[in-house]
Amino acid sequence: MDSQKIKTDIEETLYWDPRVDSTKIEVEVEKEKATLKGTINSYSSKIAAVNDAWSVFGVLDVESKLNIKYPTTDTLPSDSELEKNIEKSLLWDPFIDSKNINVSVENGKVTLEGNVNEYWKIKKVERKADIVGVIDIINKLTVTPTQSVLDKDIAKDVTNAIDRNTNVDIDNINIKVKNGNVTLSGTVNNRNAFNAAESSAYYTLGVREVNNNLAIKY
Repeated sequence: MDSQKIKTDIEETLYWDPRVDSTKIEVEVEKEKATLKGTINSYSSKIAAVNDAWSVFGVLDVESKLNIKYPTTDTLPSDSELEKNIEKSLLWDPFIDSKNINVSVENGKVTLEGNVNEYWKIKKVERKADIVGVIDIINKLTVTPTQSVLDKDIAKDVTNAIDRNTNVDIDNINIKVKNGNVTLSGTVNNRNAFNAAESSAYYTLGVREVNNNLAIKY
């Protein structure tokens, strides 16, 4: 792939996205790997910028070196206020039982510890922690399923879920499950297929962890 073409496409995508202020972002591309450098004005914008880079055809890897710097005109909450706001956000979510989740904040960096009963909730809790004032999220949550599911049943469910998805060719994917830990390997055609296969594993009952080793082959 043409590195300059990929670089230009990423820059144009960042400029197009209203969630991202691209004026202070530098894009580097080498051997289909994109690196984003500079500053951005929120954690949400940082995630959006990374996803924008991944969305560009030809990109095989993305590294973010973006630093979050909120506008000086913003009045940001203290660490204790961030903790309380995140805890309230989790408490009000009907899908999250927050009694086993501990939230701590230091200098705007949020650490999530404890456990949830399904794997997909790990990412959901992380999204709930993405509020104004947060500059980073360290997610240490683990999964403690409320019911035991055999590895072979997990593998079957993940396989069927991927096979039902029109974005993914199941014939090119290998699925292994050990002690509830799912490993995906093989190849997919693009980032959408990569994400679709991963999500299929995320939402499967009994999954404790997902290791996505899929390679994108354009």
